Order: sequence, then structure tokens, then C-alpha cells
Amino acid sequence: DRARGGGGRAAHAAARNWAPAACARVPVCALAWQPEAGDRAHRLCAMALEGGTVALYDLATMEWSTHKLLNTQQREVQSLGWQPSSAAVLAVGCAAGVCIWRIAYSCATGEPSGGHMLRLLPHAPVCCVAWHAHGAWLATGSDAAAKVTVWGGGDLTAAMPLWAMSGGGTRLLSPSPCGTLLLAAWRNGGVRLYEAREWSWESWRRFDGAQCVAAAWCGPPPLSSQPVRTLVLALHGESRVHALRLRGCAPHICGEYLGAFDLGGLASASALKSITHLAWEPAGERLAVGWVEAAEAEAAEARGDGGASGAPPAAKAHVSLLATST
Repeated sequence: DRARGGGGRAAHAAARNWAPAACARVPVCALAWQPEAGDRAHRLCAMALEGGTVALYDLATMEWSTHKLLNTQQREVQSLGWQPSSAAVLAVGCAAGVCIWRIAYSCATGEPSGGHMLRLLPHAPVCCVAWHAHGAWLATGSDAAAKVTVWGGGDLTAAMPLWAMSGGGTRLLSPSPCGTLLLAAWRNGGVRLYEAREWSWESWRRFDGAQCVAAAWCGPPPLSSQPVRTLVLALHGESRVHALRLRGCAPHICGEYLGAFDLGGLASASALKSITHLAWEPAGERLAVGWVEAAEAEAAEARGDGGASGAPPAAKAHVSLLATST
């Protein structure tokens, strides 16, 4: 079936309209929260707008920064990713490749004071970006080719392509929390799991032709000696998650398929159409599941709003929080 190759109180927060006044009617293309930094009080959320501009929201002041990230080469942004080891570096995946930005902060107030584009990584067009847990490498995927490019070196200029013989463009990239594994999913279906030492890979025939729309990891943090990791996947149009258990250390990773678990019970009978998003907390005790209702999703697909990118724009979306154990 596999193939191988080389009692407490609940916190409540009032909903806020985050859209800047000048951008209130501009569609949002991507969002990314800045990793927490112990020595920095100002945590940012980067928001890519339709015209290619990236706006920064300061969670500490609950205001939008007057400084925006904009460059003539930065168009049609599809993905954003903060470097884990340097919360000041942001990767912006766009039609020209990946724009690498460094955010500057005021010495007096600690607030963002601007941004400087360091370089453009020429892998065009880029639809998804994923950082290693320590920022040792950056993986990028293009929806135009079944290729993942891994950028390494201190300045991210050393590029290594990981080709797939089929599968169309890249749909999803998801690195493990320990940084030793990278999941890649293709738009025409199928997934590959790469180990990040020699970049050998493993795949499962049961996923051939099925589009993976979401993935979530539970496993050890970086530098942990614990070799067990759990990965859950959601496929387009399905109301269940597929689970994989991965053991061993790179480059010798052993993957075991644990089965599929139907989550249709999250909604009333026949209401849950498909899972669109997955997020697992690091402790592995809670799994957030985003899903859409059957009737509205089918109506949206009939109008031509549906697709393999997850929830149809016109479908009603829901989020459920599940208690889990691994």
C-alpha cells in the first residue's frame, strides 16, 4: 500500500472588525500570526490584500501599523509564513516567487517601524510556503508544477527541487513540529511525506487521486528525543480524517496507517459535507476542525463556487473543537 523513494473559566473576547478603513472592501488573500517571542511585547498578524500589499496588525496596541509591505514584484500573494527562529522575517509567496521581508522595530517603543525586502526567491508562481521548526530551511510550492523547492543556507539562496512525476501543482505543505518531516499534497491528488535529512519520501496508494485539503501534526517539539509523531489528513469532499503514525528518526521513518475516523457526528444527520481545515494544539489534547454543511456546499458547487481549495466561498462554515488522545 506504500511507495518509497530515495472546571475552569472560559475566556471571552469581543469580536472586532480588523479591516483597516482604507482596505475595508479589499479581499484578504492570506493571514499569518507572528510566532511568540519572549523579549518582544508586540506580536503581529500579517494580512495579504488583493493588490499585493501586506498589512500588519499589532495585537499589543490592537491597531494597524502605518507601515505596509509593498514591492513592485510582489503581486498576487497566496501565502504568508513567519520564520520561527526570527520573528522579524516574513516570507510572502506571490506570482513572482517568494519575497523575504525583515521587519524593523522602534528602539524606543518596540512597535514596528517599517520593513525591508531582503531578496526575491525565484520560484514562480508560489502558492504555499512552510518553514522548518527552527527556520533552517523554507519549503515553497507552486500550483503550476508538481515540484517543491527547499531553500537553505544562511541567506536562503541554496535551492533544492523535489520533483513528483505526477500530481499537478502543489496543494499543501505541512512540516512536522520537530522539523524532521514535510508533507506535500498535490492538486491532482496524492501526498508525499519527505524526511528532511536525505529527502527520501514515502507515499500511500490509498490517497492517490484524492486531494488533501488540510493536515495537522501532533508530536514532539524541536530537539525532542521522542520518535513518535501523529499526522491527520482531510480529503476533499470527505467528512472523515485519516490518521498516520510515524516512528523512527530520519532518514529511516516508518509510517503506519491507523485508519479513517468519521466526524459526521459533529453535525446533524447529513449536515456535514466536508472538512476544510485542521489545527492540532501542541499537547495533542484538542483538534480544531473546520467544516461546511452539505446542502449549502452542494448549492455553491452547483453555482460553480466550489473547488478543491476547501470550503466553497458561498458555503456556511463551522468550527468544532474535539478532545483527542494519541
